[in-house]
Amino acid sequence: MFKTSGILIAVFSILTITSCTCSYCGKLEYVNTQTTIEAEVQKQARELSTRSNLQKEDILSAIGMLLSENPRIFGAAFATAPYDENMELIETYYVYREGNETKTIHDLAYNFLTSAGSNWYKKPYLNKKAMWSIPYYDVDGSGAKYYLTTYSYPVIENSEVKFIFTADYLLNIKE
Repeated sequence: MFKTSGILIAVFSILTITSCTCSYCGKLEYVNTQTTIEAEVQKQARELSTRSNLQKEDILSAIGMLLSENPRIFGAAFATAPYDENMELIETYYVYREGNETKTIHDLAYNFLTSAGSNWYKKPYLNKKAMWSIPYYDVDGSGAKYYLTTYSYPVIENSEVKFIFTADYLLNIKE
């Protein structure tokens, strides 16, 4: 009897929670059931997916648009589907803020299976669905600590991931 009532209390507790009150969720703006960050990432990703001959300029323009329209986005990335015979290597572009400037990192052979901190890619790629990361700290060259969460959106074509588009959402800065 004790185990059953404990389970019922746990189920009742879960059912009565209707919204999150953490500081993380409170900073995101919602339109219907989707955050504005999710909507913007998906919009830019869909626009890129319609291009037949996607070029570096197209990718950097989409990332730049995302950053310029959303001051709380710290950085954004574009990563292709794996292209080597072991399904390991991907090409990535990452644009991030550093002070009043943006910096770009381009990696022709990023190995998401062996690289530390690659859940931003691995989980949405393997699950074929958009995901938010667990919030984490990142430290820039000046030593500033950024508390971020990453939204990763896979673009799927013919049941396969074509590329993943992300946004690192700035939750807080700690000097």
